[in-house]
Amino acid sequence: MPSRSGSRLLSSIAVALSALLALTYLGPVVTVRAAVNCSGFTGEFDGTDPPGQHNYGVKATIEKRVPALCGAQWSDSSIWVMTTGGCDEEYIQAGYGRHNGQADVFPFAQYDLGVGIPFVDKQVAQAVPAGSKVYYTKYNFSTGNISATYDGTTLLSVNVDTSWCTGRGSQYEAETHDFGDDVPGTAANKADVDNMLVITGRAGNWVAPQGLTVSSTSNRYDVDWAVNQTHMRVWTK
Repeated sequence: MPSRSGSRLLSSIAVALSALLALTYLGPVVTVRAAVNCSGFTGEFDGTDPPGQHNYGVKATIEKRVPALCGAQWSDSSIWVMTTGGCDEEYIQAGYGRHNGQADVFPFAQYDLGVGIPFVDKQVAQAVPAGSKVYYTKYNFSTGNISATYDGTTLLSVNVDTSWCTGRGSQYEAETHDFGDDVPGTAANKADVDNMLVITGRAGNWVAPQGLTVSSTSNRYDVDWAVNQTHMRVWTK
């Protein structure tokens, strides 16, 4: 479930589509629908714009909110943290999502090593429990691997030293693939993305990010700061 043009930079909506269709079907077909009809495959994002920092880890505590979907084959809604490389389609992310036909949201991780290289995706079979869980990606300076972790369990790990371009970024986003799909959260019950932290150097310490701004690519969604730089909230209007 990669992000917009370059991850809020990744250029490949096609990658996003292939990724969501690859998710394992989990759960019965349900009738919960978004308030807006499906209108065709797209990519919409609600969260942070990439900061200028050079980051080696991205972490947040994300609250569970089950989003409504419009019901298209490609309908999908997710929320995640991501570390990006310096070139298109270089990323690793951890979060949760719901695909059309699923009754709940499920943890997942995914990475891609670059343009033309197949992505790798893993979805956990057990739905996310109520409340909030910690999701993070983290670079290991000794091994050159970046891992994607959910609730203390590493879902994926990959070496990026010889495959990614120089430069690392961080993102915190909710993402959908049809204008009719909802992001997690409503005006009455916003989805909290709290305890937002990054790693900026070899010391490996988690620190508050700097220079993050929030925005949405869709007028159906909204995002704000509960606490600037460390606690954002996303929702469908």
